[in-house]
Amino acid sequence: MANSEVIPASGKAPEFPEHVDHWNNWIRANNHCSTSLQIIKPKSASKITVAQFYMLRTLYIKPQSSDRLEKDLSIDYNKAKTALANCPLWKDYRNSFTEGYTSRQMFGLARLYQQRSAHLLIGNRKTRRAFYLYKPEELCEAQVSVRAEGEEEEEEADLERTLITESSFLSEISTVEYDTIEESHGVEDEEIVNFALVLFANSLIRATSSVDVDGDWLPCRSSFKVKFENKKLYRALVDGIFRVEKVSEEKTGEQLKQCQRLDKTGSTTSQANGNDESTYKLSTNSRTTAIMEVKRKSRSNTENWCVDIFYQEAGEMAAWIAEVPVLLDQKPDHDGTYRRLLLSQDQREVYVTIATYTEKYISYILHSVHKPAYAEGTLTTDDFLRMYPYGPFRVDVLEDMEQLARVLIALSYQNFVI
Repeated sequence: MANSEVIPASGKAPEFPEHVDHWNNWIRANNHCSTSLQIIKPKSASKITVAQFYMLRTLYIKPQSSDRLEKDLSIDYNKAKTALANCPLWKDYRNSFTEGYTSRQMFGLARLYQQRSAHLLIGNRKTRRAFYLYKPEELCEAQVSVRAEGEEEEEEADLERTLITESSFLSEISTVEYDTIEESHGVEDEEIVNFALVLFANSLIRATSSVDVDGDWLPCRSSFKVKFENKKLYRALVDGIFRVEKVSEEKTGEQLKQCQRLDKTGSTTSQANGNDESTYKLSTNSRTTAIMEVKRKSRSNTENWCVDIFYQEAGEMAAWIAEVPVLLDQKPDHDGTYRRLLLSQDQREVYVTIATYTEKYISYILHSVHKPAYAEGTLTTDDFLRMYPYGPFRVDVLEDMEQLARVLIALSYQNFVI
């Protein structure tokens, strides 16, 4: 049996497979040609291994500029732009970026938690430098650990915080490299980041209300599972979801019909029993149309941390697809491509990740996880889950938030089913 804990010879994380050839090369180089997801005994998504990531057949495209998102998504943003331009509550939010102005309207709490997510980081994007209200020697001693799906508590970073007073401000403040800051320090608790993202997203929905939107972002942890023969292989726990509130019986029935169609296609149980019936039942997550993941620390400047987050998000997306093969009102593109949304925030940076896949991938994650993921010369991009992250959008940069707001409003018109 192949070793599930593969560590590259260089000691560094492997390059993300952006193409099928990259994925094939890693599989062959690490002797995983006969390995399946079931064989490696997968861990929960927050503890996902390199081999598990590859067994999920995932291609991860390097993060794209936030400017590319509006171009890549074939969505009409004019309605969203008009909604923001005509919204006095959004004007109040924009004013809150002015020094000395405090919003006390709908976006007030969202802005408060955004400021707390960026607390003590006063960055300049062009120079990539920042001011930090701790002594440099304290930065080097900070140790930050990752919370694992609520199963483990984060270890506290042993930092002596410097009180910011009028007399000590200039003497204690230090200008250090942006990378050092982002590597060494995180927000006090990831729930602060969670509230920042959920409050902002929900405020946008209410401030620019549309009859097409019927749901809420919820800061509740939701569990998704990958199973084989009704036995759990691994679980993924996300930090938040968008849940559609009112669903007609007609829409629920159509969703169930499509999920059952995909469930029985390739099902070894159905084939063995000689019938075409599916035993699939809609889960409690059937009304979830987008997921959310937050971290108290930035991903952008720490290679290993960035890798871990990408692996975890891939594991979450695959588990979501496995549990809910078709979303409410979801239809593929003309070429058979499905899409899903993952919204994430790491410290003060928001990312929008679009996952694309086809029914071939759905069939794999539902019915073939006991078979080798590798297949000599036969796999195409249609066999893979493809993750396209865009960002970062910084919560302390008004231009970024205006751009992100346009995107989220436009996506909300379809209850985030894209």
